[in-house]
Amino acid sequence: MKLGIYTNSIKDEAFCHTREFLALLRKENVPFAVSRELSEHFPGEECFNSFDQIEMLVVFGGDGTLLNVAKRTAFFELPILGINLGTLGFLTEVENDQYLECIRALKSGNYHIEYRTMLEMKLNKKLYFALNEVTVSRENAVDGLHKVIRLEAYSNENLIDRFVADGVIVATPTGSTAYSLSAGGPILMPSLNAKVITPIAAHSLHSRPVVLSDSEVVTIKLLETGCKVAVSVDGEVVQCVSGESKIQIISAHNRAKFVRFSASNFYEKLLGKLNKWSTTL
Repeated sequence: MKLGIYTNSIKDEAFCHTREFLALLRKENVPFAVSRELSEHFPGEECFNSFDQIEMLVVFGGDGTLLNVAKRTAFFELPILGINLGTLGFLTEVENDQYLECIRALKSGNYHIEYRTMLEMKLNKKLYFALNEVTVSRENAVDGLHKVIRLEAYSNENLIDRFVADGVIVATPTGSTAYSLSAGGPILMPSLNAKVITPIAAHSLHSRPVVLSDSEVVTIKLLETGCKVAVSVDGEVVQCVSGESKIQIISAHNRAKFVRFSASNFYEKLLGKLNKWSTTL
């Protein structure tokens, strides 16, 4: 197996973790190549220019790094292994004191692949892909006026609800522990074939999150609001729209693939993260 190495240089500024890992790969006779972005920092090492040149990608960073990389590797059906250089995360798998056992597990094939659903959003003839969520929300007002937006959510053309709110989130099971959770949405197991619609600060007590199957087509219809609305994918604004608009969201054909070891425990990570978030100073 040939590994590809990708590092978030902000998380591993001096590449100390990356160098330690590469040294162990050489010692264990595991072939590897570094990403093109790393080639200037690792002269003499083989580098890869395309994901189809490697069989697995090892990523040094946090959940945000994996979030960005996974959406690209999914189209090559390339599994990725996250080395945690951030805070406690749901997507990363290996801590910095587990390098040797991780490499030996890879050599022996003692791992499995976990598939994560992604979303495909169509807006104004453009396609976008999300691993966490698609968010439709009011644009930050520069004039001091904070206007709610009015929208409707449909499943397979059947009306789910009308919202007067700050916005709405359509999240994957992966994204259910991110923005959707902060907005009051439920936690979904990563293995579920589902998506959740979560309103943001809805001006109605009856508006509640709704869990849908991944086969359902979600359509968000933006009603006339008199203000611009930001459409975000995994936290990044991709378009701002105004007036009446229609946003279509389906479960993408390609899924992200994450390398997991037998000791992985989603509930343990969940409890640890929730306890950390619940700590007050």
